[in-house]
This record gives sequence, structure tokens and C-alpha cells, in this order.
Amino acid sequence: SRPVLAAVRHSAVEQFVAAYQLAKDVVTATVPGSENPAGGSLTWGDELEYALMAFAPEELVEGCNAGDACNALRLELAAAELIPRLEAAEAEALALQSAGLPLGSSAGLSPSSPGLSPGLSSDGAERVSSAEVAERVKWIPEYGAWMVEATPAEPYGCTESQLWRMRESLAARRRRMDAMLAKRSGVTGTPDARGSFALSVSAFPLLGVRPHSPPVKNRGKPEPVSGSLLVSDSSIMANPRFDALTANIRSRRGRQIAIRVRADFSLESLAFDDEDLSAAAARTAADDERKLLLSESGDLTAAGILPPFNGVTKSDYADYNNGFKEVDADLALGLKAAGLPISYGLSDASDAATLVLPKTPASPLGANIETDCMAFGMGCGCLQTTFQPKALPHALALHDAFMVVAPLVLALSAATPMLHGRAAETDVRWDSIAAGVDDRTPGELRAAVRSRVNNAHVSAAEGAATAHCNAVDDSLGGLGGAGESEQKARPLFKSRYDSSSLLLSTFLPAAGPDAALAGAVANTNAAATLDAQLNDLAPLADACADPGAIEKLQLAGVPLPLARHIAWVCSRDPLVIGAGREVLPASEGYVEHFELLQSTNWNSVRLKPPLGKGPSQRAPSPGVGWRVELRTMEASLTDFENGAFATFSALYAAAVLATGEFVNPSSICFRNLKRRGCAYSGING
Repeated sequence: SRPVLAAVRHSAVEQFVAAYQLAKDVVTATVPGSENPAGGSLTWGDELEYALMAFAPEELVEGCNAGDACNALRLELAAAELIPRLEAAEAEALALQSAGLPLGSSAGLSPSSPGLSPGLSSDGAERVSSAEVAERVKWIPEYGAWMVEATPAEPYGCTESQLWRMRESLAARRRRMDAMLAKRSGVTGTPDARGSFALSVSAFPLLGVRPHSPPVKNRGKPEPVSGSLLVSDSSIMANPRFDALTANIRSRRGRQIAIRVRADFSLESLAFDDEDLSAAAARTAADDERKLLLSESGDLTAAGILPPFNGVTKSDYADYNNGFKEVDADLALGLKAAGLPISYGLSDASDAATLVLPKTPASPLGANIETDCMAFGMGCGCLQTTFQPKALPHALALHDAFMVVAPLVLALSAATPMLHGRAAETDVRWDSIAAGVDDRTPGELRAAVRSRVNNAHVSAAEGAATAHCNAVDDSLGGLGGAGESEQKARPLFKSRYDSSSLLLSTFLPAAGPDAALAGAVANTNAAATLDAQLNDLAPLADACADPGAIEKLQLAGVPLPLARHIAWVCSRDPLVIGAGREVLPASEGYVEHFELLQSTNWNSVRLKPPLGKGPSQRAPSPGVGWRVELRTMEASLTDFENGAFATFSALYAAAVLATGEFVNPSSICFRNLKRRGCAYSGING
């Protein structure tokens, strides 16, 4: 599909332009329970991902003797089997509710079922409330074959009674999954009965560790789809889209996925005595030397990283690579070689401290936790909330307000202290997912270095840094990477999964979204000044857009901030294109190409336009308006925690729409989302 990538990107812009004409004036009607005094209607819902688990058979647990009852927790690859059963039970219950009949007993949905009816049973066991029984749930497959995503079938409102609905919905989801899993495994109970169960967890801490997760088919040989040496392809949900995403990200990237998270020395060293520490340190040093030599030889596949720039020593590499994501390591090395301080490549000098994690000794098990496939990223669970305010102006304001709070709720909900069986020096999943789906080529990474340097107002040494990058390109035979030989690589300065880069509300009138809906417009000069002050990452994003994309959107009446955003979304290559779907004219109502790019840009906040369904339905579906999704929260273990974070986001959204905008410059939002990964950032700030 490489020959049509640029055409699909251009088609995506054209499809949005056509759809925008039908969507820009959509105003959602107020529904009971959703009234917001200043912002009109506000409905919302949550998406929570669960991991299916069970206890490994004793014969698979190393060192476990018969009768020892070794409780080795493992992932249960049962989502493909479980979801259709849950959907069938929900459909049956909905049909009975619609007919005004009592619910049946399928999947424990009946109030008369043991342990599932209102109040308490005769022996005092907890039973399900009538409100919980009445809640309908949508079940959705996710990337991992052990993952189930659940959402409310009907949106919540923002009144007190509607906010309480989330408690009932969360309880219903967990209980119905456990009941169906118990029925499947032939036990009646709980994890104590060694049956399967569902757990809302941010990252399974033993993924890639035997016998806790599915091993590769042939040990020491890469899996055919993911290329992993650690996790079996059977862990990917049996869905052609997920297989294609996995393979195409690797193909476009031109090398194996490499996820590196700094290990926590202070915790891991507690498991070793002095003799063990010395032996482990020697092994680690030898392994690090081997990887460094591989990287310096230019063996990208074996090393899994980009080679350092010429003239950078091993000690420079160690100093500047620790704690950096791939692009930031590349940037730091380029600046080092050009004789520039590290802070020059960032949005301001204070950002330098956020790139490097606190300097600590290397863990005896190795300085970094290294994993090698998309499952270690997209296999993480999260809590996301999506809000539908009254109209487009309100959605733009809400998007920017969520950019401010996204790093905070990520830090506060931090629930990922372990990865691949090891203690991490970070607390959140974010960078693991960003690296797991980072499809940028070496050429695009080097172009991002130039873009970062050029936009950091480096004048005296800018020529030296650019010349150095060009010399590296020449030594490697050009820009390199998939599809870059015939054109200059775009400076994609972050992964597909990263912080949102652009504010969208800077062209709203000073009186706010309601005034915009009533026809008021912003003062042109004042809006331009405000946009220049707040959208300080716009030059980086604009440099990635296809030529003419922003202008085409503006000519169609799309405001500049929104036009920039859509052009940025459409600057990414599509990862999956269906056979025969390469040409889909916007004039016929198709929106598929835009959706392809929108759905594979996983930013901290996502704006969702109301789109039609193609030629058969060009207008947005009734009741569907502009929506905004907050995507950073981690999945917590308990319903109480998940409910608390989701409810906070709902109250925050209501406050924003009632009292006015909350905005920070985009570079501050970006920097805050970098800082949130350090351990205890929710406590230390």
C-alpha cells in the first residue's frame, strides 16, 4: 500500500472538509439528567479495560511439586470466547427490558439468581441492586487476547443521580464477567476457587515471563507477526486489524519495536546480597557493552536503536541516552556533537531537567527493562472518559481544558510500578505505549532533530547541528527507512501515542463558546496574538503537515487552530487500508480514510467530530455531536478508584463549561506530560 499512502492522506483531508460542512453546526439536544447551566447539554461515558486472569496449572510452575498449590497468576486468553457470550446476554436482557418482562438468568443478569439479586440473601451474602441489574453494558474487543473493554450502553448525565449510575455500571461489568468466566471454567466462585476472573489493571506485571503469559512458539526465534522473542503472537486478539497494525508498524519503522524503561535500583537491589550484586553487575556491564558495539556498527535490527552520531564517545552515549525516548536521545546526541547545551533542543531551558530521570545506580538486573513488541504497550489497560457538550465551540474549549489536566490525572492515577517482572523507575504506562506504536523511520527521527533544533531559536550553532545531521544521513546512504528514498522525511517529533500538541480554542470570541454559538466572532488581531502565545508547538506540527493541507482546510471555513489539528492528524501514514478501499471519493460521502488516521493517532486528548456513515448516510447520526475524549488515566484495581477518577473528569468538564476556559501554553502541557512519568510524581509534583 506504500504507493497510495500520500493519496490516502490527501483524501482524508478532503473527506474531513466535506464532512465538516454537515457537522460544524450540529447542536445536541438537552436530555434529562444532562443539563449544565452555562454549557447546555453534557453527556458522557467511560471506557475501562479489564484483563482476564487465572491461576496457572501446577505442572507449568517451575519448582512446584504436586499438591503444593502454587498460585502462579497467568493471563487467560479468553476474550474472543467471552465477549460474544456477554453480548448475547446483554441483548437478551435488553429485549426483556424493552418488553417490560423480568430479566432471564443468562450470565447472572437475573435479580433472582444466587448472589445477583437486590439486597442480601438469607445467608447474608451480597446481592445485586436493581439499579445494577438495569444497567446495560457494551463489550468491545481490545488489542490483547486477554483484554475486554466495557462501556455503558447509554451515556451518563451530570446530575447527582446520573453520576451515581457509574457505580452501578462498574459493578455490573465486573460481576457479569466473573459470572460468565465462572460458568465457563466450571467453578462457582472467585479467584480463591482457582477459576478465571477479570481485573482492571494498568499493566500485567508479569507479561513476557513464563508461565504467567503465553510463551513464544519456538524459544529464541521471533514470532512471525510481532517479531517478539518474549510474547507469543497468540496474545494478540484474533482480529485481522490487530495483526495488520502490529506487522505494519514494524514494517514502516524498519526495525524491531524497542521499549526501554529505567529499572528501579533501590527496589531491585533488595533481592540481592553483595556477592549477587557483583556478579549481576558484571553480567550487565558485558551485556551493555555488546549492545553498544552493535549500535555503533549500525546494526539497527540487532541493537534495536539508532546508531549514535559520529564522534560521540561511549561515555557520551551512556550519559545522554539514559532516560530518553528514542527521538530525544537522537536530539541530545546531535546537540552534543554540535557543541550545544542539551536545553537548546527543547521548548525552553527548564525542559532539560524533565528529559533525564534521576541519576541512580544501575539495577543489578540491568539498567533498563527492555521489551520488544507492541503487546507491552497496547496490552496496557486504561480508563478513558468521553464527553459530548452542546456544540463545536464548547468541544474546542473542553479539549484545551483537558490538555491542562491530562498530565495531572495520569500522575494521580499512576498504577504501573512493574513491567516484565521488574520494578520500574516510572509509575505509569504512557511511555511504554508510545514506544510500542512508534512507527517513525530513522530519517523521520533525524528530521525531527533538525526541527527541534531549528525551533529552539538556536542561531549561532544551528548550521553546525544541521550539517552534522546531514553528514549522518550521507554516511547511512540517505534518509533511509520505509518509503523515504524519493522525498524528504517529515519531522514527526513524537510518536503516534503521545501528548496532544495543539490548542483548538484560541480563535473563540472572548465571551466564550456560547457567544460563538450565537454568532459572535473573535477579534482577528487579538486571536492571532493569543494563538501565537499559547500554541507555541504549532511550528513543529505545521512542519509535518502535507503541503497545502492547512490552506485547503481554511478555504473550506475551518478555523486555523482546528485546521492545524486536522492537518497534523492527517500527516501520519495510514497503518491499515482495506483491499479495494484505496480510492473513496469525499464527494460521495466517504469518511473512511479520515477515520483510519483519526483512530490511529492516540493523543492525550482526542476531538471526535460527528461524522456520517458513508454514501448511505452522509449526515451525522441523530443525537451524535462533537465529542472530546480524555485518554490519560490509568486503570485502577477497584471500582471505587475508577469511579472516582471518572467522576472527577465529569465534574471538571462541567466546571469548565459553566465557568470558562482553562488553558496553558501547549509546550507546558507537553512538558508536564513528560514529568508525570517519574516515580511519585503525583505526590511530588
